[in-house]
Amino acid sequence: MDGSKLQAQRQNLISQIDELVEERNSHLSRIDEFSEAKVFDLHWFSLNGALKFVRKIQKAMENSSKRFSQRQEVTLITGWNNRIPWNTSIKTTLLDIYGDAIRVAENNPGRLIWSFEKKWTYADHLF
Repeated sequence: MDGSKLQAQRQNLISQIDELVEERNSHLSRIDEFSEAKVFDLHWFSLNGALKFVRKIQKAMENSSKRFSQRQEVTLITGWNNRIPWNTSIKTTLLDIYGDAIRVAENNPGRLIWSFEKKWTYADHLF
């Protein structure tokens, strides 16, 4: 088998794994039903798969009706990032991309806390 076929098969397997991992996080479609705890597990995603999924979380949070009333936080389980030193980690990449909006959890360095600020409405400015 030539290199391009192997690469295509590899990419297909990675995509299948990413789809299965996303199914494990299927509660994303019901994000407005959650009370406070919004937790998503990014273990086993490829880096690109995790970034795509995180963009879906961002879109869901930006469209969330609950953000009108209060600040919301999402927990992303990434792991401690100590097993694959030769590879760019999901954790490091998310910290680089989202900067101040995302921080490492104080009590667990394998979790990131992503803050979404309250959506301001016209009524908020009246007071």
